[in-house]
Amino acid sequence: MPSGQNVALAPNQPVFLKYKNIVVGFDFIQATDDTCKPISPVFYRDGDIYKASRISWTHAASTPVGEAHVVFWAKVAENLDEAGFAKFREEFSKTPVDCHLANNTLQASVKAGPNSTLSLEANISSGVKKTSMAQPPGILQVNGKEIGQLIMGPPTNASPTQSAPK
Repeated sequence: MPSGQNVALAPNQPVFLKYKNIVVGFDFIQATDDTCKPISPVFYRDGDIYKASRISWTHAASTPVGEAHVVFWAKVAENLDEAGFAKFREEFSKTPVDCHLANNTLQASVKAGPNSTLSLEANISSGVKKTSMAQPPGILQVNGKEIGQLIMGPPTNASPTQSAPK
């Protein structure tokens, strides 16, 4: 795609970034503007001068009048040949996801692996969130090391009166 162009992406249309034998899959599950209307991501090719591209959402045309959100999940794999890359894309594209927003409460879950479901419940207005994940425990692991808890706090099976740290 030439520099300076952009392309609107469809919600729930996975995007794959590949560099050599490493791939990252992104599924942009849901996003809203500041009036709670669905919006779609846009891929921007910023050009060679910046050596960058980006995916972005416009949540408000001017000063926001309410809360907005983006829900996505990502998965990374490495050491993939072309057949492995094709299998990764197929499996990632078929991954079950569920997302609901009601009464300012967002609930999302992803069947991230054969024995793991990543889930998030968050109050959009207050920012209070709860997370939980089946085995293996953790939120975001890189080479087997948990780093997601630094961002979101420890996984919990919190009751409605408890939540992970903000």
